[in-house]
Amino acid sequence: MKMKKLVTFAIIGLAAGISIASISYSVNGTTSNKLNFVNTKEKVISIPIIKEKVLNANNNYKFLEGTVIRTNNQNNRKSKTSLWIAQPNNFKVQFTPNIDKPDEFIESVNNGTEVQTKNKDKSIQKSKPMKEAPAPKVDSDDVVIPNYNGTFLPIGDVNELLHPELVTQTVFREGDITVTEGLSFLDRKVTKVSVTLVQSKLGTSAEYLIDNETGIFLKIVRYDQDKVLDTYEFIDIKFPEKLKDNAFALFNN
Repeated sequence: MKMKKLVTFAIIGLAAGISIASISYSVNGTTSNKLNFVNTKEKVISIPIIKEKVLNANNNYKFLEGTVIRTNNQNNRKSKTSLWIAQPNNFKVQFTPNIDKPDEFIESVNNGTEVQTKNKDKSIQKSKPMKEAPAPKVDSDDVVIPNYNGTFLPIGDVNELLHPELVTQTVFREGDITVTEGLSFLDRKVTKVSVTLVQSKLGTSAEYLIDNETGIFLKIVRYDQDKVLDTYEFIDIKFPEKLKDNAFALFNN
């Protein structure tokens, strides 16, 4: 794999002179014979932000509180997901499929031993928390194993943001990658990973804003040529020292 560094300079002001605004480099893919991806696992995980942060994102923070908005331009609808996470065993999530109907939402909570999901009709479904998946017996040396811990959400459609290793195994292996450093989003330092998709059904390209501190995705944008298909983005996020004591209380004990 060849890496070509492209350095972009920006003039901040005449007095300040020239300073580096961002640094970008591209990763040219080579075919993996095992799984027919453009990029092998080794090539993808050699990218510093992925190797150092994305692959162990769940270990890089203890508590998370935030709100995600998904804008689906294909059906002209926005959804909202509010979530509270405590690694590695707890979550509470409220999912509103259509923000134009704020009273119609679904909730789910994991107190560490049981998951309860309250539907729109107030009925409650119970299940066991997800646990770490065993390594596959075939091609395990070419597969990124997702961290299916107790923070893997049954609703909300935001697991790609919280478990970015899912994308490391899939989208990041499907096309040429460009990495842009030195950016910010929601007052946090981020790295942008752009992927030109070769054989994907998700569109022709995608962009991911990765939080430099934790490795989770703060924003995902998928394109079909110049048309934006989908956007998932945190509109607020924080990593507090703790959450309230009853944050993960079950709906029905």
